[in-house]
Amino acid sequence: MSLSAVYCSRSRSSKTYAEMFAKIMKCNCVSITGPVPDGDIVFFGWISGGGKLNGYDQLNHGNLLAVCAVGLNYPSEDIIHSIEHKNNITVPVYYCMGCIDRSCLKPSEKFLLSVICLFTHFKCKGQQGDVLRDVIKHGGTFVSEDQLYPLIEYCTAVKKRS
Repeated sequence: MSLSAVYCSRSRSSKTYAEMFAKIMKCNCVSITGPVPDGDIVFFGWISGGGKLNGYDQLNHGNLLAVCAVGLNYPSEDIIHSIEHKNNITVPVYYCMGCIDRSCLKPSEKFLLSVICLFTHFKCKGQQGDVLRDVIKHGGTFVSEDQLYPLIEYCTAVKKRS
């Protein structure tokens, strides 16, 4: 099975996850803007407002093995179901928490994050909410190779069956 990690990244989280995945799985890693190799694809994309998986609509879905959505929410089945539904995804979806690199943001995006931060004050309570608000306000990362393990296990199992 020929496998490639293809990513669409705004603040480098999706790219970082795709590179980690490619290193572990010993496969190609390419941007959605470059030529996408033949074979199976695992797509890494970032979630924007409204739950859109950026870059997903640019893919040939016939070769899609799985999707890894990257965002700032804490992972849950509800988030994964919402991403599947809003983007009409029919392959397995995995979710990883990303980062905010404030140097990559426009002033309007920084303002939007301020509004989101206010919203999370009411929605996210406790230590998780405090950590999330701090990352939104000041930048920071949740990126961790550990978050990729369920996706890696799935792809390894599929690879063994081929």
